[in-house]
This record gives sequence, C-alpha cells and structure tokens, in this order.
Amino acid sequence: GKNAIAAKPMDVVVVIDTSCSNWLCGFDGDSGPAAALPAIHADSPQPAVDEKMRQVFDELEAEPSEHAVLLAESAGTTTEQRERLANAVFGMGVSALQCVAAPLLSLYNSFTGFDTGVLVDVGVQSAVIVALHAGFSILDAATVQPLAQERERAQHTAGAI
Repeated sequence: GKNAIAAKPMDVVVVIDTSCSNWLCGFDGDSGPAAALPAIHADSPQPAVDEKMRQVFDELEAEPSEHAVLLAESAGTTTEQRERLANAVFGMGVSALQCVAAPLLSLYNSFTGFDTGVLVDVGVQSAVIVALHAGFSILDAATVQPLAQERERAQHTAGAI
C-alpha cells in the first residue's frame, strides 16, 4: 500500500505500464508494481490523461521532477495517444521519458539471453505479435489482433451506427 513505499532517491526511474486493464506503477529495481490503478481509455482527452498521471505520482508518493519515467505501452499505441501521455508526463515536470512497447520489456526481462526472435503476447483484449532483431523491434512487422470478445463488440458497435 501507499504507506509501505519508502522514499526513493532521485536516480530511480518511475515505471508505468499503461498496456493493461490497470495501470501498473512502481520503481525500477523493485520486485513488482507498487500500485495498480484503473486504466483510462487510450483515446481519453488530455485532461483525463493529465489527471491519471497525477494519480500515479500521488499513489507512489513521488515528486515528478525527481524522477525519469519509463512508459510501457501497448504495441498498437498511436502517435496521438503517445503524445497525450508525453504531454501529461512533461507537464508535471518530469525531465526524461522513454516509451517502450510492453511486450518487448517482457522479452528483455526474461533472462533468456536472446535478442532476436518473435514475441507473442496474448492479453485480455488482444494478441500482439512483434518481431525482434538484435534487440530492436521491427514495428512494421508487428500486428495487434483483437480477441473475439473485442472483435464482436466492435462489429456490434459498427452495426448500430
């Protein structure tokens, strides 16, 4: 919980994973997330993204200007979605931001020693397939496939219009 989080030195990076049904937040080097906050829709307006980012830092009891941020995002994140997240982070005074596709972090953290391969990540809403060569993702070859429930919801919504 909130009270169990010790003060972190300025060189510790805040890690925020926005690729899940909850935003998982914590600090690099910790064994797992310190907090899980309900996610907002990827296309939420800027004020909603700003508020969610404030919630993250409040929950972590972290001063934004004292930390860099590693943002783990869905492989299908658009430029506009990434810009809203970046605007929220930099608007709070964070000095450095790195955005990385969350599935790639799974591979980097797997201790396999591999830096080339194909990553298949099946989540609640979609399956992501990303090719990795010499430690770099080949995003032109990546694909995000909605799972049946999401596909049916999209078809139902399209049919109602």
